[in-house]
Amino acid sequence: MKKIEILQTGIRPIIIFDNDQTPLTEYSKNTSRLLRSGNISILETSTGNIILRPQNIYSIIIENNIDNKNQKEIVKELVDNIDETPHQEDIITG
Repeated sequence: MKKIEILQTGIRPIIIFDNDQTPLTEYSKNTSRLLRSGNISILETSTGNIILRPQNIYSIIIENNIDNKNQKEIVKELVDNIDETPHQEDIITG
């Protein structure tokens, strides 16, 4: 299990998990392609997809070997801290 933390300008980090068994170095190289794009990118993981605007990302942290217990603790901590974190709201019009 990998923990992926996407740090962006002006908003709180996005944390997602992936069950991919690819070695960390190769996984990191593949993920770094997101930062090369000037347009919208899609990061596909085993737990879902996320649509990103790369020009707002300044760092992606990838950790290897996150077990399910640790994942649950991380998610609980994130949920507990939601009310303490300033919120940014985007308005999407169609």
